[in-house]
Amino acid sequence: MKKYNENELAVICLDYYDQLEYKHKAHLLSLCANPSEIFSDENNCISYLTDNLGEGVARIIKQALFDRDNLKNYQNHVLKQLRDRKIVAITCFSDNYPEQLKHVPSAPLVLYAKGNTDLLFNKHRVAIVGSRKTQNFVLKVTEEIAYDLSSAGCAVISGSAVGGDRSALLGSERNNRAISILAHGHDYVYPQANRTLIDKVAQSGLVISEYPPHTPSAAWRFPMRNRLIAALCTCAVIVSGEVDSGTKYTAKFAEAYSKPIYAFPYSMGERSGEICNLLIKMNKAQLVENSSDIATFEGIKIDNKQAIDITEEERSILVAMNGQTHIDQIAERTGKKAHEIMYILSMLEIKGLVAKESGNIYTSLVKI
Repeated sequence: MKKYNENELAVICLDYYDQLEYKHKAHLLSLCANPSEIFSDENNCISYLTDNLGEGVARIIKQALFDRDNLKNYQNHVLKQLRDRKIVAITCFSDNYPEQLKHVPSAPLVLYAKGNTDLLFNKHRVAIVGSRKTQNFVLKVTEEIAYDLSSAGCAVISGSAVGGDRSALLGSERNNRAISILAHGHDYVYPQANRTLIDKVAQSGLVISEYPPHTPSAAWRFPMRNRLIAALCTCAVIVSGEVDSGTKYTAKFAEAYSKPIYAFPYSMGERSGEICNLLIKMNKAQLVENSSDIATFEGIKIDNKQAIDITEEERSILVAMNGQTHIDQIAERTGKKAHEIMYILSMLEIKGLVAKESGNIYTSLVKI
């Protein structure tokens, strides 16, 4: 069981109390020399609450937090909830609170963490983010990049959405180096389809939130969450996103925090890559296509991959493919029948060398 000092416990109880907005909690902290004095400095704090929230609300808060017996019961209640959920609270007064977060807008008073908190201090922390509407072959590439970088010792930071975020977590979770940042409390997962994955990340990597566990998701919390992804990373990789997708917030914050930004290139008119092409065109992001590109820019050493055995038939299919290719075009170029090609493509997909798109279109993920 995690032991908290008096200052940490005071901040945790203040942050956990959901009847106060962040700005009031932050101001109460500023009124006292030490957080442990908040609930004993009744005159100063209650006077502020009365002036800003009215006598009725101030009276309710006074009874809940400033009454000695009620406060003790509340502390026990909060600590039990954290303990039952295996959550460790890192406060802004804790020694292991990340320095980078102290300078973000509305810096979190508490980080609620499940997993290996040492990952917050990894030398290389690569944010990999993408929208829910990400092409299948990009998802494959993203997972491969996350795996390569995490194999090289990097922590990989992402959100919890389907699409690009999920692929980033899938690749890095295999090496126990995934960090997922939630836009809600730990009691929730959005989307619910990622519940199993987030639970795995909490066991092998790290899942954190700036909200108490009972806090539900809300639309405005997602762009706010992205400021934490940008602040904690040492560089950001944007793998997909329309111009108005949530990934633009991560890129915007990363630029504001002077973090290197990398982006995948897309064909003209491909909406799922609009934000990537725009960042590259505006010289705000460096074009990258694989983990080696990122490793070169960031000074990360990636071990050479073991060669994947492929048959001559599989090689002939890969040679016939050129970017995104319809199965009929492959048949025409190779002189093979469609059912023969379908089987070979299936084997190549299992080996992670091609990705299937809609309408019998396949994309080669390697150069032959």
